[in-house]
Formats: sequence, structure tokens, C-alpha cells
Amino acid sequence: MGKSYRVHIGGGYNPMGISGENLIDAIEKNFDRIAKAHRIGNVAGYKLEEVTAEYKKGILGGTGGVVLYVTATGMDLAHKPANPTPQTTEIWIFATPEDLPERHVFEIKKK
Repeated sequence: MGKSYRVHIGGGYNPMGISGENLIDAIEKNFDRIAKAHRIGNVAGYKLEEVTAEYKKGILGGTGGVVLYVTATGMDLAHKPANPTPQTTEIWIFATPEDLPERHVFEIKKK
């Protein structure tokens, strides 16, 4: 049976639930939902540059949690090219140090 986690959505008090065999699996299985909720890229989509995660003490009201760093660029729009400068978004996940004992670099899969 898998584990469940809550992803903090900025400005709101209703975190998004994700689940998987472990935290890495939960992030990978729910990445599109997480990216959409945090407005990664633009309306045309996104191109991932780098995705990493690490545990940080003191976030989420001092309880600590995992920060998912998503670096991406938007896709070209019909009427103008995308901004070529990658933007990094920090996404906070309610988790423990045991859920992610060391920094994790996600493999970017080509779609």
C-alpha cells in the first residue's frame, strides 16, 4: 500500500493530496497535477530544465517539509515566442526527513 502526502498550494488552506509507493513515486505520478496547480510554464505548456527535491527544516509553519524545485520555460505561443529564461518554482510538500533522507534529482523524460 502506498503513502499519502499533501502539497501546499500558495495562498490557500486546502493542500492537494498525492499518493504513491513513496514520496518520489507520488511526485512522479502526480507531476502534471502539481505543475498545473502551481502554474508552471504558460498556457501552451512547459519544458522542464531541472527538477530536484530536498528536505528543509523550518518551512510549513516550522514543521519542516520537502521543497520541490521545478525549473522550466514556457512553450511558444501562437502569437509570440516564449520567454527563454527558465523560471524556478518552489513547491512545498508536507513530509518528514525519513520520506526524503537526501537531495533527489529527477530524471527529465522526453515526451
